[in-house]
Amino acid sequence: MAKTIFGTSEKSNFILNMDLEKYRATCVKLMLVILWANAASAGINQMTYKVNADLNDMVQGGGFGSVIGLLTIAMRSVAVIFSIGGVLALIAAVVGLMRQEWTKRTAVPYLAAAGGLAWAVVSMFHSFDYNVSLFGLDGRDEGWFTLLMYASMFYLGTMLRRKELQTRFANGVLLWGIVQCAWGLLQSLFGFASQYVMVDPLLYQNLNLPSGLTDSPITFAMLTAVLAAVSAPAALLAEQKKTRVLALICEVLSVLCAFRTQTVAGLTAGIGGVLLAVVIFAVKRKQAGKNGWSVPAAAAAAAVCALVWVFFAPALHHAYRTSDDSPVANGFALYDGGIVWDDGYYRLGTCGPYNSAKEHDFDIYSAGSVLKHCQNEGLKAIAKYPVLGTGPDNFIFTQLHSSLDIAMNVNSIDRPYNDWLYIAATRGVLSLLLHLVVLAGCFVTAWKNRKEYACWTTLAAGGAVVLYTLASMTGISVMTVAPVFWMMLGVLGADPITAAAGKKTDSKKGDAKPKKK
Repeated sequence: MAKTIFGTSEKSNFILNMDLEKYRATCVKLMLVILWANAASAGINQMTYKVNADLNDMVQGGGFGSVIGLLTIAMRSVAVIFSIGGVLALIAAVVGLMRQEWTKRTAVPYLAAAGGLAWAVVSMFHSFDYNVSLFGLDGRDEGWFTLLMYASMFYLGTMLRRKELQTRFANGVLLWGIVQCAWGLLQSLFGFASQYVMVDPLLYQNLNLPSGLTDSPITFAMLTAVLAAVSAPAALLAEQKKTRVLALICEVLSVLCAFRTQTVAGLTAGIGGVLLAVVIFAVKRKQAGKNGWSVPAAAAAAAVCALVWVFFAPALHHAYRTSDDSPVANGFALYDGGIVWDDGYYRLGTCGPYNSAKEHDFDIYSAGSVLKHCQNEGLKAIAKYPVLGTGPDNFIFTQLHSSLDIAMNVNSIDRPYNDWLYIAATRGVLSLLLHLVVLAGCFVTAWKNRKEYACWTTLAAGGAVVLYTLASMTGISVMTVAPVFWMMLGVLGADPITAAAGKKTDSKKGDAKPKKK
């Protein structure tokens, strides 16, 4: 019998009664739309960030110009675009749950994710600022509602229970990744639509650090970790030639961009991407074919080219110090220290400015020193609020030592630049444990299905989760990057349907009837 809700007619519930195969295919399309929409919004934001005053004048001027101004402001807000896609993902997830689309193997990750959301609610009611906990800090916007949308995207990922669906999604991610990296290369070469031509706290000009269609070079590095991990097995093991070619291009570009971000997360992504390609080729040499060696070779060549580029980048781009116009010397350098405040204060205003005159325990020109300082602040917050945390996205409130005005608290930070510490600090240690259970549960599911369902997409999803997690230990979660991680985690934890079992399962749910012989 067809399902209905709220006493409505069967026709008005066509989504709820959609054929399961159509539903799963819709999940693929919806996830890709979310990724592309977020990227487009970030691109519009980057191209219009210098005309904020002009947009406000257009809105205040009234008439048709005000409509264009309002539309532009809405489209350039990643939070607005993400929320629209997130609500659609939430609706799709609710439909799937109402259709009882879960299995015993996915029970543990689902329950752990639900437990994490429930505990975040408890944390929210004991937070510094209830509104920030619910909607997120203005600029970061990762409050409880965003966490709910991440969970919905994770659920949609688990709905890709057939090889064809996973391949279709992975191909879409590869194409999306190529566009991301191409955008990053334009930023690196020409400073196109880049907010990191200058790293303000360091007083360095013409660095041309790429941020892709994300928030910062650090978050872009985390994205390249996912892209490199998805590309390596696709380039080596995919059945279709066009997928292999697409993946090889994405692998080379992602490794190149990872190193060019000149961040610790970028080193993790670049080295991890090359090593992953080498390991998969060594283990799967027969399946990779006679030309399989070209994939790790191309990744290694991209890494070498990137390192040479990084070394000579100051001279190539005429980088100089704004304090005295002296040139920046060639050499290997990591700019995490400056990016922390360039992103948090100068771009978003979510933390106080860096002030060298104020006593501090770090060297802003040393990436390791700044990251250690950030993570120590995270550990302090965990020690003070171990059970409930500060509340979702409330980390900045642990930094308000001199004023309730965020901008007046110099050298403050809005994130500990370690995503695990951030989860524990803002939502309690229990939330971190539940997060780890979700990760472990998905890997266990993938391991149990390794014999009956061997596909390169499983390696891609597993590699993406591992490399992203490693990169996130010196990075932060943002809504321009985190969705692809949660989607890939869902793909990893999906309980696959074989051709025979699929007919049986769908038949039981009333979506397909076996043909009579």
